Amino acid sequence: MVAWKLWTGLPHVALWEAVALVMELDPRSLRPSQHGWMAGPSRGPIFEQRSFPSREKRQHFDDALDFAERAANAAGPIHLRIGLASGMNKRTAQVSLTEVVAFFVGVEWPDIPPPLLALVSSGASVAPAGGDINVAAKTPAPRWPAEAPVPRTPREGAMTNIDHDQMSKGEMAAGDLARNRQPQTDAEKAEEHRDWWDATMDADHWFSLADVDPVKAAMLLCRFNPNSETLAESESNSTDETVPRDFLKLRQRFEDLSRTEPRFRSLHDWFHAVKKMQARYHSWIDEYVDAVALLNSTPPPAPATAATPNTQATPSPPTPSAATNIEPAPAGAAAVVRHLTNEAQRRDILDPVIELAQSKCHDPTDTAQVLAQLQVLAHEEHPPLLASTTDGIKYTKMGEPAYLTRDALNKRLHPEKRQKRR
Repeated sequence: MVAWKLWTGLPHVALWEAVALVMELDPRSLRPSQHGWMAGPSRGPIFEQRSFPSREKRQHFDDALDFAERAANAAGPIHLRIGLASGMNKRTAQVSLTEVVAFFVGVEWPDIPPPLLALVSSGASVAPAGGDINVAAKTPAPRWPAEAPVPRTPREGAMTNIDHDQMSKGEMAAGDLARNRQPQTDAEKAEEHRDWWDATMDADHWFSLADVDPVKAAMLLCRFNPNSETLAESESNSTDETVPRDFLKLRQRFEDLSRTEPRFRSLHDWFHAVKKMQARYHSWIDEYVDAVALLNSTPPPAPATAATPNTQATPSPPTPSAATNIEPAPAGAAAVVRHLTNEAQRRDILDPVIELAQSKCHDPTDTAQVLAQLQVLAHEEHPPLLASTTDGIKYTKMGEPAYLTRDALNKRLHPEKRQKRR
């Protein structure tokens, strides 16, 4: 959450901070990339991808910062406070927040936060970034620098030759691409969301673990990745949806649950627990779980089969073949993928518990993930499982102890491999 009263009360801010505020991002939540120095001293700061709630937001921020940098010079419309500039890097130079907001208002930038619009419309006196001239907050319409493209508004009508000259070929191509881009399907959106959170939050990794400790679970549910961010950062930093107090309360609730009901808990388990608690958490995990469920519940196209004439002849015995059956799972869980063969279609005592373990996995065909979930169920003594041992998963078979090994589980999950060997 952005502390608007504090930010709007500052006489000057860094150019990148002003742009972040225009994008309704808290500058304090943007984390510099450890590789940002590679861009050179005149560029940056470069922020990590996980600082942004989506790729679209990251792209909009980069575009806005690029345009603001072009408009920032001695002549305006955004005046640089040269005395506080860091070398030649405009992005870290001090500017008037009001001038930056006025610039974006003038180019009709969408979705500017109301607290910033109030800055421009209030008529309050604001010193420009240079610090030696007093101007009114209601500045003249911003002028674009010569090297920047002139934005076309509906009132301007067709683009003139001058406009074309000022636009680079890349910018014109990008505009054409945006106009011709086809709308994404639900599956494409889901794939994009899944890939984004896999890259920024290691979501596929955390969901594959059979046991996630309560502190790490609280960090993840507040959109902090324990693999790249520290506990101290979770305790002191805000995200676009949560504040440090949300993490503190969630951690306390999770630790209490872990003490009073000790057992292994996957990230899926913690996710269901926080919903039951009705505690505040970050919605990234809802987006990810929904995306994975949608992608895993979409069955592949059925293989084409040749039509046979309708005759009274006795059909020949079927040859052994394999088929794949994808069963929908409960909301928020991965789909169960069950492989059937004509030679082994009968079910045994382990099938139900294996399918339950699959429903808790990010990839229900991954032997390691399914085995990890079976170990959790064995620890809970979920029938017919008794325990997890070095010899495998111990269970009861016709009143006698038996063991399910990793190799046996792999053959159950992938019977088509046995079929090929034959």
